[in-house]
Amino acid sequence: MDMSINNSGIPNDFSTGTLYTDVCILGNGPSAITLSYILNGNWPYYNGDPHPDPMLHSKLNEGRGRQSIIEMDLEYLSESLEGRSQNPVALLFDTLHHPNADLGDNEPSRFQWALDPHRRIPHLVVGITPRPGGAWQAMGNNSCMTLSLNRWMEMPGMCFVDWQQTNQSNLSDDVPRLPAVANGVSVQKSSLQTRATMGDVTCYYEAFVTNKGLEENFMNSTLVTRVQRICTKAQRDGESGEIENPGSHRCNRKWRVRGRRLSDEVDIVCKYVVVATGTAGSPNRLGVQGESSRQVVHSLRQLESALSEGCNVDSDPVLIVGAGLNAADAIINCRARGINIIHVFRDDINSPNLVFRQLPRAVYPEYFEVYRMMRTNSSPDIPGQPPSPHPLPGQSSPP
Repeated sequence: MDMSINNSGIPNDFSTGTLYTDVCILGNGPSAITLSYILNGNWPYYNGDPHPDPMLHSKLNEGRGRQSIIEMDLEYLSESLEGRSQNPVALLFDTLHHPNADLGDNEPSRFQWALDPHRRIPHLVVGITPRPGGAWQAMGNNSCMTLSLNRWMEMPGMCFVDWQQTNQSNLSDDVPRLPAVANGVSVQKSSLQTRATMGDVTCYYEAFVTNKGLEENFMNSTLVTRVQRICTKAQRDGESGEIENPGSHRCNRKWRVRGRRLSDEVDIVCKYVVVATGTAGSPNRLGVQGESSRQVVHSLRQLESALSEGCNVDSDPVLIVGAGLNAADAIINCRARGINIIHVFRDDINSPNLVFRQLPRAVYPEYFEVYRMMRTNSSPDIPGQPPSPHPLPGQSSPP
């Protein structure tokens, strides 16, 4: 068998075109990037600074200086933690990386990362987007503000704010920026400084992979088509070290991941598969006639492309369907360009389920302005642009 080892420690079988590795991570978004960083030999330790949770601080100090957090009892550490996730390990990671973030505190991370090359585990990160970032790549380099604060987007060992300030001049050239207004209403700059644009976050994730030397582990532009359990009969006996009879009933179970990368077939055999594809999926469809038309788009990237191809203040209004944050971002994009919109949504404007009612006005002024327009059935006029159409007498925007 013609075998070789690449720089990641992953053997390649050139006779079959198969790649062999220990771990195959499906998805190349932030979770996959973080796991790749850890598998590359970067292990987290508690830095000892008192944590806001005194019980967690006490538990962590029991193993401080002797063990990485990975080697400690994660179930024990995660007891009684509360947060947005149902995964106790995710809660533990979040509360150490950004203590009390949900309360608005700006606490520094309690992680201390240490690189140990001997702890590297061969792995591959397989994702469909052409560059690391997962769904962030699909959103495109646009200037919409993220819902999360910029420090919540931070990866281990690389401060987002420091990176953003260092690369601001380059970002200004690469990322299209909209005026510093939200739907024609001037917004205080300080209220947006703690949030980043989607374009900045996309570039940040790419830069993290490069700066941390993880590129050789990434197999981007790859569509996974099948994951299956396989069994190889021949394996070494744990005690004698001898090769067992291929006909033995014992089975060396592994995983096979198949897919396509551009025009090439992909075949990966590994011990473990990690599904890190996130929650982003196919956009909702109305199932109405004409929805497949090229004038109908389902993502911000498609909308921005359409707006740049000829939409202007003289164009017909853009119909935006939905009452979520994606719809709000679409409204913000159109109004910042002076393009009139018609906004239709199904939920009652006073429904407590509307996401706008759950956001603090001081942090998300542009979304609050969208919600105000939804309530009043009107939008503010942008200086220098034609006035926005208002509902005709006796009519209102459909709920």
